[in-house]
Order: sequence, then structure tokens, then C-alpha cells
Amino acid sequence: MVEHEYTKEIVCPHCGHEFSDSWEYDEESGEIECYECGLKFNYSRNVSVDYSTWFECPDVEKEHDWGEWSCRLI
Repeated sequence: MVEHEYTKEIVCPHCGHEFSDSWEYDEESGEIECYECGLKFNYSRNVSVDYSTWFECPDVEKEHDWGEWSCRLI
């Protein structure tokens, strides 16, 4: 038995075959059959969310000193 958790692709726990088309499985979980060994297994999708933040300076056309993540006019 091959156990895989948190891999980038679905991996068959029977034979280790990696599904390069994992993105096509749009359900959060389910049962599928391996292309290689023909055995069925269950999968679940784990989703992670990341955020990015920034600010927009209202005087973007003027020359600035961007040190220390500030928006000071020169």
C-alpha cells in the first residue's frame, strides 16, 4: 500500500501512479479508478488560501520615497 497525503497530484495508493490530470476532478472528494492498475480508491482535495495586500498612493504621478513601505512625496 502506498500512502500519499498533501501531494500536488492525485496518487494511486495501490501502485503509486500519479494522475497528471488531477485538476479535472472537480469534486472535493470521490472514488476513482486508477489508469495503471485498475483498482479503485478514494481521494479528497485539500484547499489552501493565501492573501496579498498593498496600498495605492493617491499621488502616483509624482516622485516618491518608497522606503519603509511609506508613501511620502519628495
